[in-house]
Amino acid sequence: MNRHPTTDYKNRSEPQVELESQFILRLPPEPARVLRETLRNGLSLKDRLSIKLENDMRYGEVRFDHWLLHGKIVDLPTIVESLKTIDNKSFYKTADICQMLICKEEDDHTTTDEESPVRQKKRSQ
Repeated sequence: MNRHPTTDYKNRSEPQVELESQFILRLPPEPARVLRETLRNGLSLKDRLSIKLENDMRYGEVRFDHWLLHGKIVDLPTIVESLKTIDNKSFYKTADICQMLICKEEDDHTTTDEESPVRQKKRSQ
């Protein structure tokens, strides 16, 4: 008989912890301009920007102000180091970035890698 109770992670009363991950966010020109201005002015994005990914972690949607953008996560060919500084002298590595979220106003979720021109070209050779 087991004296220790089994741990059921779904029924824990502890709050869920969100893991931090960094990626490059690529937006269409107009939302990118507005987001850049917002960041430069130091305004809060809490109620203005939301990113929701599907279970496959490859597709999702980005809401920014009045824009609803459809996103696709792609892997970068190399790893980019993200650095942070407090005093403009010492830099601290915060993450390795290896993905980019490409956002478009139209939904191209139906496009698969099998339909990509590069893959078709490779098959025909």
